[in-house]
Amino acid sequence: MDMSQLILPMILLGVILIFGAVFLIIINKQKGKESKKKASSNTSTSGEKNGNSKASNENIPKEDIFKFMEFDKIQDNMIIQNKGTKFTMAIKCKGINYDLMSDMEQLAVEEGFITFLNTLRFPIQLYVQAQNIDLKGAINTYKENASSIKEEYEEVNKEYNDLLEQFDAKKEDIQRVEEHRNRILNVYEYASDIINYVEKLSLNKNLLQRNFYVLVSYYSSEITATDSFSKEETINICYNELLTRAQSIISGLSSCSVTGVVLDSNELADLLYTAYNRDDKGLVSIREAVESGFYRLYSTSEDVFLKKQEKLQKEIQEVAEIKAMDAIKKAIDEGSYISPEAEKLDVMERTSKAAAEIVKKEPIPNEIKQKAKEILVEDFVNDKNKVLEDMASIRSNTQKSDSNIKDDINNQNQNNINNNNEPEDKVKEEPKKQQIQDESILDDRMGFSNADDSLVSDTNLKPEDNNKNEKNNNNSSDDDDLII
Repeated sequence: MDMSQLILPMILLGVILIFGAVFLIIINKQKGKESKKKASSNTSTSGEKNGNSKASNENIPKEDIFKFMEFDKIQDNMIIQNKGTKFTMAIKCKGINYDLMSDMEQLAVEEGFITFLNTLRFPIQLYVQAQNIDLKGAINTYKENASSIKEEYEEVNKEYNDLLEQFDAKKEDIQRVEEHRNRILNVYEYASDIINYVEKLSLNKNLLQRNFYVLVSYYSSEITATDSFSKEETINICYNELLTRAQSIISGLSSCSVTGVVLDSNELADLLYTAYNRDDKGLVSIREAVESGFYRLYSTSEDVFLKKQEKLQKEIQEVAEIKAMDAIKKAIDEGSYISPEAEKLDVMERTSKAAAEIVKKEPIPNEIKQKAKEILVEDFVNDKNKVLEDMASIRSNTQKSDSNIKDDINNQNQNNINNNNEPEDKVKEEPKKQQIQDESILDDRMGFSNADDSLVSDTNLKPEDNNKNEKNNNNSSDDDDLII
């Protein structure tokens, strides 16, 4: 009984296990078929998509980039559009603060603008462009001005230090230079603060500036008998008409206190570049690009050999300047550079300073000390002026001697020219006269010249020869003075 009761449940359990295994096998087969169907459907859909994309790419028409840009080129301060049939000028207007005006001023502006609109005989467009404020130019200007102020401060500071070292410097002069130095220092510090503040502002990209423009257009179809004009003549006519319209717009806006300026070609390029590239406006500037020569097909430069020579010459000059400065410093340190006059002034100044220190240490009233110091300063100034006068007199004497030597040389050259221009008969007699003159000059220098010899020499010559002899004596005396 026990065995029969156990066999029946075991058989039932085995049947259940067999049915479960069969069920699992069937489910796995169904899942495999479904995955295969999905994979085949995906491949078919991707193929259809690729085919559709290829077909769509083939169907897209290829157009020129200038159609997207909506303008052909910029020429003669004009934007040329529609294959040279439409010309546009831009007028930049400077806005006014309408809210801060009084009621009468606001009314005058409104009436002026109404008058401007009533006088228009052609269509216009109002264009507003918001862009980041470019502060590079202002920062560069501030830095240049600050550097000039710094150089001025260094010069004044040097002058102030020199005055402090001078023994005969007056209190009034020191105070005046000190006040001037402090004033320049305050201005320089204020300029540095402004530069730092503006540089911080330039880093903020949220600073926007609104610019207002008036666009006026002119079509070539408005010209009568267009066929009778060439392309260049048509452009010139359109330019003149546009300029006339722009000037009338500027004069009309002036009635409502608004000023306007016609943009040139570079400014128009900057305007269009900002319109198409708002995010890159701070990175590239049209003016900087034009100045750098981006439009040139090739660049030219100097020969490499010349560049090497200039570089070598520059290096030689720098090394020579360094050596010269080192030599000067060494000479100053050794004391060989100081002239006798400068050394004398230095000794006088140090002596006066030592005397002033001695007076300062003496147990006497301050009034007497101040009086004694004034006497020492006065004596030092007098001695200093004497030394400077002696130096000036020496320089003037040397200049006079140099000028006398130059005059003697010029006189000698002029006499030689006159002698060469004399007739031949006078030239023949010249050796005899010159011999007599030389003998008389030698006698005079030796100290035993006789009056009889001079009389004999005078009687042997004719009156005309005497005059010639006097002239020659003058010439020879000049030559002798030069030899001496």
